[in-house]
Amino acid sequence: HFQFSLSQLLAVTTVAALLLGLGGAVGGASSRATLCGLVALAGLIVPVMGLEAPQILVFGWWMLLVLYVALSFFSAIWASFAGA
Repeated sequence: HFQFSLSQLLAVTTVAALLLGLGGAVGGASSRATLCGLVALAGLIVPVMGLEAPQILVFGWWMLLVLYVALSFFSAIWASFAGA
């Protein structure tokens, strides 16, 4: 059960926006999807190492995983339209 304060949710949103902005500065949707995918992969490795992350980091990880899937889907659609 997730319970967060407004400042915690604002911090997660700010970090996600900064990551997406950095990905946009480097390249398009595919680079953002790659960046989100790498962070999601790191989020999978942390529990395997025996570390328990705070709930706010778990929430942030889930948000990045959703962004990864959405951006990957958008990138694939965009590439199909650009190639046509």
